[in-house]
Amino acid sequence: WFDTCFRSTRPGEGGRAYTDNIVSGAGDEKVIVASPLSAESRGSGVQEYGVEASGTTNYTLGDSDLEKLRSLDHVVSVSPMYSSLTNVAYVQSSGNDKRLVPNLSLKYDSSRLELVAGSLNDNTLSDGKVVIADDYVSQFGFASAQDAIGKTLIFHVERQDGQAKDFAVEIEAVDRESDSIVYYEPSVRVSLADAKNIYEFTRDTNKPNEYYNAVVKVDDVANIES
Repeated sequence: WFDTCFRSTRPGEGGRAYTDNIVSGAGDEKVIVASPLSAESRGSGVQEYGVEASGTTNYTLGDSDLEKLRSLDHVVSVSPMYSSLTNVAYVQSSGNDKRLVPNLSLKYDSSRLELVAGSLNDNTLSDGKVVIADDYVSQFGFASAQDAIGKTLIFHVERQDGQAKDFAVEIEAVDRESDSIVYYEPSVRVSLADAKNIYEFTRDTNKPNEYYNAVVKVDDVANIES
């Protein structure tokens, strides 16, 4: 039913699979990312032109799918991986008045980051806080990485109906690339809770919730494949 990528959250096992563009770090061994089965996984053979493919064509998860995941043995928590960050039109900082469009990513687990300023409790990002890349410090108008700590970023979020809303977050830490990090891309790293707040503002309330992936945490590494 679910195509689950185990390697994406285990350090030392090679490639980071499809989560490469979402998160960087050494990996949280108790976390996996679940997604709907791909078309290739639903059967073999070549589809005939003009003939509708058999089986489901749903490539998203709904709330009922999340409940099924939560009911599995050893599962501690299940959170949707919100795609709402694409609705952030631009970001402004308390350091200058520039409207910037930085790379935004989810910090959804306790994978380690190489920090140059600030700190994270158990490598976990607090709600209402973000981690920014050291490469962004001067562009946001801060004198140094340390100077950026505690400062404010404003996410300007726009909906399809033209309504807009600003979301304020505080810089909790500044990170940088490191040889010990399997994959790194400079970004503003956002918590799941803040991504959810943006999602709730931008979602179409006339339609059911849809998610492309879900973050699943288990109680012990030994149960990751059970």
